Amino acid sequence: MKRVILVVALCGIAVACGENPAAPSAVTFPRNSGATSAWSPYLGLHAFNWEANIQQPHLVKLLDAGMVRGLRVDVNGPHIPSVVAWAQGHGVQDVLGIFGNEHLRSPNVVDHFDAVVAANPAITHWEIGNEVELFIQMDVAEYMPVFMALYEHAKVKHPELVLIPHAPVGGGSSVDIIDGMMDQGILKLANDPDINRRLQVVSIHIYSFESAFIYKVKRQLQRLPATTEVWITETGLNAADWSAHPEFVATWYPRLRDLLRASRIYWYVFSECTNFSMVKGLSPTCPEPIAYSPLFTELTGSSSP
Repeated sequence: MKRVILVVALCGIAVACGENPAAPSAVTFPRNSGATSAWSPYLGLHAFNWEANIQQPHLVKLLDAGMVRGLRVDVNGPHIPSVVAWAQGHGVQDVLGIFGNEHLRSPNVVDHFDAVVAANPAITHWEIGNEVELFIQMDVAEYMPVFMALYEHAKVKHPELVLIPHAPVGGGSSVDIIDGMMDQGILKLANDPDINRRLQVVSIHIYSFESAFIYKVKRQLQRLPATTEVWITETGLNAADWSAHPEFVATWYPRLRDLLRASRIYWYVFSECTNFSMVKGLSPTCPEPIAYSPLFTELTGSSSP
């Protein structure tokens, strides 16, 4: 789901005071500990080769340490129910499922949604699409009617579910996309006088830490009522030097909570072929020796596979 990021300082953290920040300057990660205390126990997972039991022996170390209460998973195959069952059996409280972009343009999108929900009854939180402007070139005007139709349908047929609008790419012009989504339905749902119909969660991706970008995201989120939770469903650091991961969490997780009132922050990602990964060497598409990032080691106390 991710590629590159720009990391820059945050107005000397002056965005917290709500003033338009000056030109951004280069960020530094203080060499301090504290990632464990700053950590948010939520994690993105690509459930590749699940049946081969490749990821589980490493992922369980995070679960056994009490460092994961929620997972975010692409719902992209018949193996997902076994992923959810395994996770919940090891203490995960909820799984956030991603309803795939490939369904969103189908004239039968509602039927697809019902089928995916029926196949995954243990998933009660659904993010409808993922960065659709990037991956399928779907703009706000095309996306929001689809989301609104699914939301209205779910309130009737699946009232127990929590539907969450997709988060655009976490930088640059994505603020304009957030603005458009707000105006084309999000604010209406968030302010619904019927508490049973009210939008509960808005998702955000954060990969640019330019002060002006963070400020603009903050201003958009201030339009929401306090009853709407903000979940950062993707953030992380694709740094060649893995040692920056703990400093990133220790420095930026508290700031994201304070500035964007995030109640959940999902680290992207447990394992893939980039340095976003906590654990490398698990994916069959990029075979290499298995290695743990310093963040994984700090959270689990385990330094070697």
